[in-house]
Amino acid sequence: MRVKGECLGPQIVPHWTVLPPLQLKGLGTALVESLHSYVGRLMRTTGLNAEQIGTYVHQSTNGLVSAKWSSRPLLGLGCQEVARVEELEHLTGVPTLRCGTLWAMSDVLSINSNLYGAKRRQWCPRCYEEWDDDSYEPLVWSIDIVCSCPAHGCDLEHACPHCGAVQHETYRLHRRLCCRSCGRRLGQGAKRRRRPSFMRWMNSQCLELVEFCATPKDAPLRWSDYLDFVAGVCLSASSHGGLGPHMRGFLQGTDQRVRRQSQKPTVRTLLNLCALQSISMSELLSAPRESSSPLLFNQWAGLNYLPLPSASQARWIYVATRCIADFIGRRSPYMPPIGSFAKPFGVNLPALRDADQELCRSYEDRYQRQGSTSKLGSLYKAYLYCNRKMRRRPATKDAFTRASRQVAAATAIGIKDASMVVAGSFDVRDCLSDSCIGAYQEELTVREALEWLLAKWEASRVSHCDRC
Repeated sequence: MRVKGECLGPQIVPHWTVLPPLQLKGLGTALVESLHSYVGRLMRTTGLNAEQIGTYVHQSTNGLVSAKWSSRPLLGLGCQEVARVEELEHLTGVPTLRCGTLWAMSDVLSINSNLYGAKRRQWCPRCYEEWDDDSYEPLVWSIDIVCSCPAHGCDLEHACPHCGAVQHETYRLHRRLCCRSCGRRLGQGAKRRRRPSFMRWMNSQCLELVEFCATPKDAPLRWSDYLDFVAGVCLSASSHGGLGPHMRGFLQGTDQRVRRQSQKPTVRTLLNLCALQSISMSELLSAPRESSSPLLFNQWAGLNYLPLPSASQARWIYVATRCIADFIGRRSPYMPPIGSFAKPFGVNLPALRDADQELCRSYEDRYQRQGSTSKLGSLYKAYLYCNRKMRRRPATKDAFTRASRQVAAATAIGIKDASMVVAGSFDVRDCLSDSCIGAYQEELTVREALEWLLAKWEASRVSHCDRC
């Protein structure tokens, strides 16, 4: 209804949007609301479901964006995600929704940016316990390397504390606050564990990454800036000359991928580069060219294997150490080189040594006491021959006797040494059996394995500094 005498000029005509213009919470801070949480809040406000909002986005983009919503958190990475974020901004009239994602890194970060590669969600029990109408889930929860809540300092959980069931993504609030399996509330049993210092450092760097993305920007970080940063780091590394082969390989591979634009980096790669340069994530993001100057670190002093491995590789390192400990306990008459326990799992030997220096040193000392260099070489050739020929044979007494004679004849070593090698080969085969490996894998999740490895690295570094 229009009031008599009132003139409604174009400047005061309201701008109507398809969806209500709810504002993103925590804008410009490390605790910015995730777009996934925002969409859930939008659904509760409008009464729409995910399918209906997805249809709006699909139709508004003329079919460019799929109407189906992924079960993954909305991180704003990848062409589809970027288009979805921008269209949601258009439908709501809120131009800052991109700040609830990693949109500011969309030209640089890989779509598979999470360290653990998990599609399961995590949460803070204290935040769920104190939940009210003003509460929301922050974006930082979507980065699975973050292990503690920035607001409360307690551990972020990724499984029900009552039944152990993992929790999947959903937009329905009551389903997020309660376990999907047993139905009990997830806002209970908050724990606070002391993490390795490097993991705490990674936590803080991820918060800096989120704060960078939460600050409104007109354009994302350019790929050319990241290329210049990596080129500067590689130039600094070549002049430094003190890097081990694995860090040099990591840098060369990163440089090649950047120049070819064949593969975007993950959060883990950014953390490795920051650790190498002894810079913070905010320094890398705000001044990538300047932060690539020769600042090479001494943060990893005493370690041979420098890049942070993937979480799955950390678990294989753990499995390898457990197999070595099992083999040592058997007191086998022959011990092959320690690499025999690293190669089956695709583990680099320096990484294995850094994970448990005392165990590896004990193993290698016993290996060296088996004879001279030439004898060790002969025994190892016999060991390889035995593995090829006896791989599928049962470890019976008759098989052992026949194998010893066959190895002695084929490799020109004495029957006594051949018997030792065959016994050692059978023991290694038992330690590397599928049942043993499966049992060791079940002992730690990938997240726990990475924490275990970083704790070992920290203890190794402290020990090295004490000796120096």
